[in-house]
Amino acid sequence: MSEQELLEERHGAVAVVTMNRPKAKNALSPELLTALLETLPKLADDASVRTVVLTGAGGAFCSGADLKAAMANPEAFQNIDATMTRYHGVIRAIVNAPKPFIAMIEGPAVGFGCDMALACDIRMVATDAYFEERFVK
Repeated sequence: MSEQELLEERHGAVAVVTMNRPKAKNALSPELLTALLETLPKLADDASVRTVVLTGAGGAFCSGADLKAAMANPEAFQNIDATMTRYHGVIRAIVNAPKPFIAMIEGPAVGFGCDMALACDIRMVATDAYFEERFVK
C-alpha cells in the first residue's frame, strides 16, 4: 500500500473514516478491507467517539470489490467462504455498533459499497450518488 487506503479523522466526538482509493472509485482491495475490519470495531468500542461517518475520497463512495485485483490473484477465489466472512465482518461491525454510523455518499455505491451504505443508520446522499447491486451467480 503506497498511499494510506483508509483515512481516519476526529472532529470532537465524530470520527470520519474515508476510503482513499479515488482512482479505483474506492473499490475494496484486500488491504482496504483489512483496514475497515480493524478500524470500524475499534471506533464502535471507543467511548470518546459518539458517531462514525463513513465516506469515500474523490467523488465516489465505494464501487464494491476490487475485481481487477481479485482477477490478478487467483488464490483469492480458492477460499471464497473466508473472503465472504471478511466482507460480512464489515457489515456486522456497522450494524452491531452501539452508536450511529452515517454514510456520506457521492457518486457510486455499487455492490458491497451499496451494502455498506445501507448498513449505516443514516445516509446523506449527494445529487450525483447512485446505488447498484450487480451480483452474478
